[in-house]
Amino acid sequence: MATMDFRPSSQRWWQGRWASRLRDWLQRLILFPVLRLLCRPLLVEGIEHLAAVPGPVLLAANHSSHFDTLLVLRALPPEIRGRVTVAAAASLLVNAFPLQRSGNAHRSLGRCADLIQSGWSLLIYPEGTRSLDGTIQRFKGGVGLLATSLGVPVVPIHLEGAHSVMPKGRWWPRRAPVTVRIGEAAAYPPRSHPIAVASDLRSRVQALAASPPTGEEARAA
Repeated sequence: MATMDFRPSSQRWWQGRWASRLRDWLQRLILFPVLRLLCRPLLVEGIEHLAAVPGPVLLAANHSSHFDTLLVLRALPPEIRGRVTVAAAASLLVNAFPLQRSGNAHRSLGRCADLIQSGWSLLIYPEGTRSLDGTIQRFKGGVGLLATSLGVPVVPIHLEGAHSVMPKGRWWPRRAPVTVRIGEAAAYPPRSHPIAVASDLRSRVQALAASPPTGEEARAA
């Protein structure tokens, strides 16, 4: 099973106070308005599930679009959004930290644990890359290793319609309706097998994909 490795925490300058303020400004005034133009309507379901898990969490979402990270961040309440970092290529705009898929597993977990202990929630895409056809691919064991080692709840998230907006390989977005569904958090004992955890999380995300519209519980983002 491939492990994940992160660059040293000394390079996490984009999580400083001035960078956080700049990022919030850019998101609210530029990125989120663009998102509203492209994702029409943009609905969020299950936001109430986040109230049951105060503190840092792992956010595990399916991945099929260049806009996925912005969609997840837009769906989150501001007080949670401001403390989320993303396991992806380094980017100030979405507070992403550089992710490699090989290296020392203990060092990787240590750096993730450092983020969690500092109050940051982690957004991770367990498929490892964007789905070419929008279907949910196999979740890699790395997410199971994180879930069993970090000792925090894991919140499943399903993005419906994002693939239509801007799939992998497309260089210009198109308008489409998008729904972000947030599921109930799951907790996994430390002795759980990482592959089994990854499979269970995938099932939870798939269940969100199959869930009917919740009507009044949905809100426009």
